[in-house]
Amino acid sequence: MVLIRQVTLENFRCFQEKQSVNLAPLTLLIGENSTGKTSFLALLRALSEFVFAGRAPNFREPFDLGSFEQVAHYRGGSATRNRSFRLGLEAKASGAVFPLVSESEQDFEVQVDITFERDSRGSEPTPVEQQIAVGESWLHERTATRDRGYDLRIGTERGTWKLSGEAGEGHPNNLGAFRFYSMPRALQDALPGDETDMPRLVPVGQSSDFDDVDRKEINILARFGIYNPQLLYSTFAGFAQSQVFASGPVQSRPQRTYEPGTWEREPHGNHVPRRFAEMSLFQPDEWRAIKTQLETFGRASGLFDEIRIQPMMPSRSRRATGSDPFQLQVRKGSGRFKGIHRNIIDVGYGVSQVLPILSEVVAASEPTDLFLCQQPEVHLHPSAQAELGSLFCAVASADFQVVVETHSDHLLDRIRMDVRDERTGLSSSDVRILYFERRGLDVKIHELTWDEHGNIENAPSSYRRFFLEEVERSIWPPE
Repeated sequence: MVLIRQVTLENFRCFQEKQSVNLAPLTLLIGENSTGKTSFLALLRALSEFVFAGRAPNFREPFDLGSFEQVAHYRGGSATRNRSFRLGLEAKASGAVFPLVSESEQDFEVQVDITFERDSRGSEPTPVEQQIAVGESWLHERTATRDRGYDLRIGTERGTWKLSGEAGEGHPNNLGAFRFYSMPRALQDALPGDETDMPRLVPVGQSSDFDDVDRKEINILARFGIYNPQLLYSTFAGFAQSQVFASGPVQSRPQRTYEPGTWEREPHGNHVPRRFAEMSLFQPDEWRAIKTQLETFGRASGLFDEIRIQPMMPSRSRRATGSDPFQLQVRKGSGRFKGIHRNIIDVGYGVSQVLPILSEVVAASEPTDLFLCQQPEVHLHPSAQAELGSLFCAVASADFQVVVETHSDHLLDRIRMDVRDERTGLSSSDVRILYFERRGLDVKIHELTWDEHGNIENAPSSYRRFFLEEVERSIWPPE
């Protein structure tokens, strides 16, 4: 499992100055519109998948930040757009993420710093330089460009070594092109003095020769990051692998009748009804457990009391199969005063919009370490918004990190009160509130804290200014 503890950004979107902000098992992003909260979610997704899941960085899904021209910071006017931007993170990763590196379950402290520039076509951001440190071992890699050659250096407590010689066929033009395909062999076979045509690791400065002890310490870095065949193997072998799921502002389209069929997990949640229907037929015990959790939230939020999958069978005497169309229905009321089951399309829009969020936090279809959620309160009454706050408190942990962008005071206040009143296993240190403040063309991120009574501390003057002015106006009308 992976827990991101800190993120660093510079010249990224509306963030010009270098900033480092701390994250927790539950992190809330708050602030006015267009202050970079969605951009922050996008960088978390792109960086996490690049570093831990071995996927090329993607700044378009599900939060589309555009091409390099839109991602790199721009001062405006006659100022030129920055030629690069930097992103970094610090995280704790369990040994289960690297099962082929260590037989133990010890935790690894991971630090990553990556510089992005335009790709060769000049359209998308692409990583051109990175430094990864795991404990005392580190690696610095720079891609080959017109102005500079490919460079790879590694280090331990004992010294620093660089890669010498040519990479041969496929000389790297993209970050990782040599390291992730050939470095494991280089570490195994290309020690100084070996007869091999592979590039060799040679000492830098006063460092001693690279030996078996160093190779053992640095071995984890050969199985870490983009295009990593070890991660691909881990997936098929059933080992743990870091997973990120990003939910855009939920826009699922409820239907009166659903056709059965295969489904694929996607950010807007349109797969959820088919997933529930499949579970109700082929995993009834699991469905009953999840159904209970859904209904518990539904009753607490006032959205619904019961939920069910209703097959549309041509004959009531026939047993339901996976080939029947079906409806997703909910019912209000309990005990003697039960209402009728209503189609999901005939009830408030908030019900269909909250189900994809519930599906991820109470019954994720795939293992998830990091859940990114944008404005989950859309279409929800304040009481339901507050109940979402309690739900996030209940599920957030060191094994399931939740980052929520929200404009809901009700959600924020419920989290503060649940922590204050000890209704959750989270302490105040397990929750971060990041306030995004616009300063001209730049944005400053403030880390807010609260006291033992749940009162926000160290907030800048702009925080709550609008609300205080509105309250003051309602109490004392102008003369």
